[in-house]
Amino acid sequence: MPVVCVPFSYDRLHAAHNDSILACGILPPDAGCPLGTHFGVLRPGMAQEPTTDRGVSKLYIPLSGEADLITPEGTFRLQQGSVYLIREGTFHEVRQVGDSDFVNVCISWKEPAS
Repeated sequence: MPVVCVPFSYDRLHAAHNDSILACGILPPDAGCPLGTHFGVLRPGMAQEPTTDRGVSKLYIPLSGEADLITPEGTFRLQQGSVYLIREGTFHEVRQVGDSDFVNVCISWKEPAS
């Protein structure tokens, strides 16, 4: 199948990252995609636990709402209309900001061993 469309649905979300975020996979395994794909949601007051992804880089693509991406280099406001690259090994956490849910697409991949 040349095109796979998976709409966002709150019904598919489950607790992830030690219950600090709501998430679900996007593409089914039979789609043959070499990338990790997930929807993620932070409701008002939620924050994803701090993490460092070893060997994995990620793109965050916000769909709605806002959140702060906190790294040792600074804090970046995640907003719809922009794409954010988090390089492998970057310590980071994400905190929801404002009154509405932060809905995000995360695309991840394993970096080649050096």
